[in-house]
Amino acid sequence: MFGFEEQARPIPVHTGSIWHFSKTEINHLIQATLAFTMALAFMFSGNVWGALSDPFAFLVYGLLALVTFTPGFLIHEIAHKIQARKYGCWAEFRASPSGL
Repeated sequence: MFGFEEQARPIPVHTGSIWHFSKTEINHLIQATLAFTMALAFMFSGNVWGALSDPFAFLVYGLLALVTFTPGFLIHEIAHKIQARKYGCWAEFRASPSGL
């Protein structure tokens, strides 16, 4: 329409803490971490049959996977929250049950 200029709409900015984790998010982070840890333990022990034939090795590989994988995974997910917060958005981790 003549004489009418589109005005920019204000963008809502998220002002919550980066360090806030809901109970749901914590549960999803734990589930994803454990699922990936088990997958790595199965991979390193040969497969399911390797894990069944040597449960001790499976546990050792699982602990090693947990100790080495978890810090990187959590830092990666916190980086998503930091970037979202930087742009005024909200971010919360959600695991996909079919993907686990």
